[in-house]
Amino acid sequence: MSSGKLVVSVTEKLRNEIIVGRLNRGMRIIQTEWATKLNVSRMPIREAIQQLELDGLVKNIPNKGAIVIGIDVDELSELFFVRRHLEGQLAALALPFMTTHDIAKIDLLFEQMVKATDKKIYDRLHKEFHTSIFEKSPWKHTFEIIEYLSITKMATNTISTNQYEVNEEHRLIVEAIKNKEPMKLQKNIEQHIMMTHTRLKEYIALKQHDDH
Repeated sequence: MSSGKLVVSVTEKLRNEIIVGRLNRGMRIIQTEWATKLNVSRMPIREAIQQLELDGLVKNIPNKGAIVIGIDVDELSELFFVRRHLEGQLAALALPFMTTHDIAKIDLLFEQMVKATDKKIYDRLHKEFHTSIFEKSPWKHTFEIIEYLSITKMATNTISTNQYEVNEEHRLIVEAIKNKEPMKLQKNIEQHIMMTHTRLKEYIALKQHDDH
């Protein structure tokens, strides 16, 4: 197995341990222990922890190491409620401030996401796609709140899902931007966030069911 595939495999195993509750909130992920359990070196464990920190599932604390944050389903529902309303309104407010160059960049990012086969590249493009929309809004504090929520919570684009469905949601967002329709853009963003929440809940339920 290549080093890249090994890291993906280790990340998925640790993520699953967190989702099904065997690694509970507050527990420490000890690299040497997990390297032994999974019969790998510490390097893929370290890289997996870095990805889980980006997902918002783990936090590296000085002198303590990687501490599990975990997933609280009720907390996720609250998070997505806030995200849906904030991101929809922020996108609508941003649209009048987008230049032709801005719109072309967003369209290009969408095309690159559709073609991306490498997960890390897709994740980077996905984040840049959404950031490129919201950063044009005059509501800078709200933009900072969205950035905080996106960084500190589970990055839902890491979840295996129906990629065609996700691409279609992004296509509708781009279409509303290109047609300069703020209300439709707000609606499409809100629908995308709602569907992301649904996919994440289904993923968690499936993982927890498979564990029993």
